[in-house]
Amino acid sequence: MINDRNMIPNPEVENFFTWSHDNNETAWKALIGDKEGEIDCYGAAARATNLGGLPSTYLDVGSLDIFVYDCLDYAQRLMRKNVEVELHVWPRVPHGFEGLAPQTRYGKMAIDSRDDAVRSL
Repeated sequence: MINDRNMIPNPEVENFFTWSHDNNETAWKALIGDKEGEIDCYGAAARATNLGGLPSTYLDVGSLDIFVYDCLDYAQRLMRKNVEVELHVWPRVPHGFEGLAPQTRYGKMAIDSRDDAVRSL
């Protein structure tokens, strides 16, 4: 959850989501309450205007996740500022897939790639 403005449902894939737009709206309201106009980049990273100088960043997301476009956009913005980015978009899987099915091919790959990224710090 890096973008509090991600509230537009995509009916073509909405049935595959394990984290819905309703869940997302509820979570953001729990975080920001009535301060919607006051949220800054520390509450929602997508609101950052200056990404230069940030540390290497690891992002991964399923292609059937409401956060996929937010992650892609954020990764591109970071790369434009010469921030090192490792990005994985796991095909045909929803939000939380690696926790729901860690024994699957993509579940194992996601967990392994995250572990590798942490070990490289």
